Amino acid sequence: MAIHPNANSITVEVIEEYLDIAKLCIATKKYDGGIYGYPATLLLFCVINALGESLCRGNEPFQVLMQPPFNSNLSRDQIKKLEKWYRNLLAHNGMIAPGVCLSPDENGDAFVFVANEPMQIRVKSLYTLVRAAWDQVNKAMLNSGWKHHTNPEIQNPILLAGATASMPLTASGSNYVPAPGTINGRKKFQTRTK
Repeated sequence: MAIHPNANSITVEVIEEYLDIAKLCIATKKYDGGIYGYPATLLLFCVINALGESLCRGNEPFQVLMQPPFNSNLSRDQIKKLEKWYRNLLAHNGMIAPGVCLSPDENGDAFVFVANEPMQIRVKSLYTLVRAAWDQVNKAMLNSGWKHHTNPEIQNPILLAGATASMPLTASGSNYVPAPGTINGRKKFQTRTK
């Protein structure tokens, strides 16, 4: 963790941490001999989503799987099903769709489809795919035009510049603060009340 000067710097560190923990989840054996496949898969889908947000610049970030650096031979429909059956359910419901599974296999494609339906994710293969894509990405381009998810409740952000010497080494944050009256460099929209 570190103090970051901009959104790009935060994104790079977050993705590196996600990949490190996903690798740890895959390498660590559970009491039953399995791997920690659910958290690994969720973290890997978070990386895919983050890369898609920066590289696709649209409403469907998982479509990044069809383009460089992933170049997966997946259709739009298959990608939507992966997102819906695995990523969304893991993130929001703590489960995956019934009838589909994760496996610790490291050989073969990350995604196994039967009759165009996603049936299996090979977690180790998915890690390899995502890690290889991350290694190819121009990290300077990530979130360079970041403008989403500003929290309007934060009226007085902590100015970390110059104050980091007193912070513990484990602190993480951003000293990137938009100019007053703006949200990430853009003018705030004000709503009228009747």
